[in-house]
Amino acid sequence: MAQFRAEEQYFIWLASVEGMTPARLDRLLEIYEDAGALWDSPSEALKILPPKPARALRDARNQRYLEELLVKVERMPCRLITRLSDEYPEPLRRIYDPPSLLYVRGNSFLAHPQQLAVVGSRQATRDGKRAAREISAGLALHGVCVVSGLARGIDSCAHVGALESAGRTIAVLGCGVDVVYPPENTELVEKILSNGGSLISEYPPGTPPYASHFPARNRIISGLCQGVVIVEGTKKSGAMITVDQALDQGREVFAVPGSIYAPLSEGPNQLIFDGAMPVRSHWDILEHYGWAQLPTTNKDQAAPEGLSKEEQKLVEMLKIEEKSFDELANLTGIPTPTLSSLLTILELRGIISKLPGRIYRA
Repeated sequence: MAQFRAEEQYFIWLASVEGMTPARLDRLLEIYEDAGALWDSPSEALKILPPKPARALRDARNQRYLEELLVKVERMPCRLITRLSDEYPEPLRRIYDPPSLLYVRGNSFLAHPQQLAVVGSRQATRDGKRAAREISAGLALHGVCVVSGLARGIDSCAHVGALESAGRTIAVLGCGVDVVYPPENTELVEKILSNGGSLISEYPPGTPPYASHFPARNRIISGLCQGVVIVEGTKKSGAMITVDQALDQGREVFAVPGSIYAPLSEGPNQLIFDGAMPVRSHWDILEHYGWAQLPTTNKDQAAPEGLSKEEQKLVEMLKIEEKSFDELANLTGIPTPTLSSLLTILELRGIISKLPGRIYRA
């Protein structure tokens, strides 16, 4: 295989052995000069490994297995990057237990100089989803690559927000890169790829989304980035696992505050209490890193001109919180035909946006 040096070919072989975790692989490479030396003389490795991985290593150490493995890699519907490659992202290489292999669909450049993770609960609230989407859109608008996990809720909204600003986003998966999970994100995956983004995983193509894979996946999300933003999550949520990984890796942690009565704000609020930087908008992050400066006169914040009293009332209401058509009708008392007409006019002027489910936001 011309794309891999001989040293990398043996590294791929060793990493592919059943039960060969990154930690075990690193332990063996502390003893052996490289994977090729282990292939030539595996006796010491067989003594160190637990029985099952030792048997798997012994069975895999034959030329036919190696050749078939390399042919399989060559035919994969994705790119394989080993930790020995110059393409392997340096920030990830420096974490405690970096993945031995990365499978990549889409853009194989994974070390953007401005890269931030946005994560949170799968059972996100409407406000949480809006925050994830708008913060990610604001970051992407200023050249930040948004990294998340493609999960339902906050993760998906983070990817969507980045795409709304025509930005690049990376989805880190707990399954093979050819497996879309959750399945309803098929269209989102295509948009990520068509916009120059990436799907990455440490698991080979075809690997199902086993629950045990996701905590390990989280260390890659934080490891790729300068910092992690948590939007919503309980104290024991998967998002908090990502935060723990980030802290262990020396990454900065940001949190979107929420109501003290909201269960999904427990995690972010606790982090802020413990010293995490609170995030009110994308500008808090951009200014913290020096990536952009909030304009002294922000035209986007100026009130739209030429609005009727009813239109102004709707806009002010939607600035505070997204609302459905029925909620607006109940709160304003505006007759349904008139309300529909007003919302259409505001949408055509670009003052409000209509979301799926007849949800509106300013």
